[in-house]
Amino acid sequence: MPLAEQSGASIYFLELNTEQATLQSLLKPKSDPDYVNFSQSQIDRYYAEHDPESFQRFRPRTALSPETTREINAGLYATSRRELRTLGEHTGGRVYAVKSLSDLAGVYKQVADDLHSQYSIAYYPSNNQHDGRWRSIKVETRAQNATVRARSGYRAK
Repeated sequence: MPLAEQSGASIYFLELNTEQATLQSLLKPKSDPDYVNFSQSQIDRYYAEHDPESFQRFRPRTALSPETTREINAGLYATSRRELRTLGEHTGGRVYAVKSLSDLAGVYKQVADDLHSQYSIAYYPSNNQHDGRWRSIKVETRAQNATVRARSGYRAK
């Protein structure tokens, strides 16, 4: 994430929810050509974040129960959503939920509208240390009916 934060670019994400479709493919019989399984890195990531003490992480991926598969899928999607929102917030961008491909035209218009109404401001921080730590900032306006979308801070490098 620090590279994205340092770039100065606002990053916009289009989030198409594929959680249910993925779960359906995960729960198919292994003989089905549309069957998918978690990668080992996905299993490791899930257990590192959600249940680091569990011995389930060492079971073969093909031996996961349907209930465990549902939990892992939901946990991985929750992590991904959180990371998308954090990256959007840290870069001054935004996450747009897309329910179906037919929503794309409207979402593209929202992104274009956001980009057409941007302003650039700058300030000099009172803390001059370049220690690589995250510094929170808050931008407010007194204008009625105005929406402020700004990055939530910056990395002091």
